[in-house]
Amino acid sequence: MNTFKSIYGIKEILAAIVLLTLFAMIDTLYYIQFYLTNSLSNDILFPAVVINLTGLIILALPAMQHKIEAKNSAALTDFLQLPAITDKLTFPVITTFLGEQALGAFLGTATIFITRSIFQSTLAGSTVLAACFCAAATFLTIVIICFSLVRFLMYFTKHAWPFYTIAGLTSLFIMLSFYALGLAL
Repeated sequence: MNTFKSIYGIKEILAAIVLLTLFAMIDTLYYIQFYLTNSLSNDILFPAVVINLTGLIILALPAMQHKIEAKNSAALTDFLQLPAITDKLTFPVITTFLGEQALGAFLGTATIFITRSIFQSTLAGSTVLAACFCAAATFLTIVIICFSLVRFLMYFTKHAWPFYTIAGLTSLFIMLSFYALGLAL
């Protein structure tokens, strides 16, 4: 119990309560749909599994963050190659950021196509398999594009907050537009 209290503070517990309440309400709506139709269709099962798996991932984030922080944070910094404050913004940095965002868009597109093909197959349990794949691939894609965004924004931390804010919002817009483009294809 002490480790639970050290990982999850008051804010995390309140967020977890709100999320669990939201997921309980959503699951109740899916159960009502199931009860009214007397059948468990893919239209009910797929979103229910994706939403619940996404909720589990969100609820596990503080524990994952605690595990990462308990390890050597220098190893994570080296792995991500986070820039020092004195590093300059160069053309390769910008193209690397754009390339990583394009990778995120491609992964979003691939997730949609692969999930659709698994979902449409006639394998038993293919709906649950497609939902599990969709949740895991979406989480992985978001992690990749967010790490890329953080690495890019590190170059602007030495500037005043208005410049940093403009750079952050522009970068966020680029990240979201690349991802939306990938999902739209």
